[in-house]
Formats: sequence, C-alpha cells, structure tokens
Amino acid sequence: MIRMVFGYYLTQSSKKDMESRLQTRLRGSNMRDVRLICVDTDKARRLPQELEGEWKMRIKSFHLGVAILDTRDLRDVIQNRFKLDNLSDLIRTYQFAVQDSVPGVERFCFGDTEAISVENLRRRFVEWREGRYVIGVAYSAPGDLAVLKEFKISLNEICWIDLAQAQYIPLQNATAPSLAVVMNRLRIRYAGKLHVPGNDTHFAMRVFLGMAVLDFWCE
Repeated sequence: MIRMVFGYYLTQSSKKDMESRLQTRLRGSNMRDVRLICVDTDKARRLPQELEGEWKMRIKSFHLGVAILDTRDLRDVIQNRFKLDNLSDLIRTYQFAVQDSVPGVERFCFGDTEAISVENLRRRFVEWREGRYVIGVAYSAPGDLAVLKEFKISLNEICWIDLAQAQYIPLQNATAPSLAVVMNRLRIRYAGKLHVPGNDTHFAMRVFLGMAVLDFWCE
C-alpha cells in the first residue's frame, strides 16, 4: 500500500488494485491524491459498567495523538521547490485529552494538548476527512482501533496501514520491533520523546516516509 500511495515499483496487478481503490492521481505526479491520518491512543481509563447483565470495563477517557500528511502538500513542495525551515512541518500534529484534563507536565513537542469532548473530537475527524480519500496509519494498530471503535470515531478510511507490519519488506524484520527500534534503523532522531501519543504519531508518520524512501532505494 505504501507503494500505491507514492506510485513506484507497482506490478500490473497492484496497479489495477490501486486504480480501483485510489482512483485520483495528483497532476504532474505518480502519487495518489490521498490524506494520511495517523493515530495513537494512550492513558485509557476504564470504569466498570453493567452491560447486558455482565460487568465489563468500559473506557471513560483517553489521550489521542493525530498526525496528518497530505500528498498534495508533498507534491507542491517538490514541484514548486518550496523551501521550508523544517520539512517535518508538512506533518500537522495534534494531541487531545479526550474527556480528561490536560497533563500538568506537557511533554507534547508539536503544540499544546487540547482537552476535548468525544462529540467535538468526532467533528474534527469529519473536518479532516471531508471531500478526501483517507488512509489510516498506526504503529501496531489493533489497540488504537479498538478505542476509536468504542467511541464511534471513524476516519471513513479506504484502508489502514499498520507500520509494525509494513516494516517487514523494507527492513526485513521477521517480528515487529518497537517504534524506537525502527526509528534508529532509519536514523530518525527523537531524543527520548516517545510514549506520548502526539509525539508517537508524528514520528510514526516520519517512519512511514522513511520506509518509502528505503523501499525505493532497495529496489
């Protein structure tokens, strides 16, 4: 799927699959017109709640990181040769305390954590996906997707890319290493700023780009 997004080294069968799922190609580029939305959840607080006669632990609040990368922005930077002080600014990064208070000690490196209700968070996702093809991205996705599903938060995505699985082809790891290990392999600096959901989504998006570059050169 990473190859489909960036349009390189596609077999005939994968080209047909791409054209059926990601129909719009950016003008003057092999990249597909798609918005990538990376998510990471943390600090889920659970309370017992009786459901259908059984006591189950339901999530009351959680923290969420969101990182957004638009292939239109990548295309514009490449074609127009825009000079950015920091190319990572192409990744819009957010951190939310969902139905919770903002941490007293702020470790989020790309802005301020925003306290938000579930209803307002759903509206934000509607805004981010409106009128666009969306691909969801996560590093080890199952736990994150379970939290979003419980709160009925949808990306309306074409598919999900789990980077913990996608790293196998470019990095040739038989098992899924931690995000930090993959970043070290790709020489992405992070200075111990992981295990904060907003930071993790930002660096996971950098890993997504790094794996695409490595995959291209290895081929």
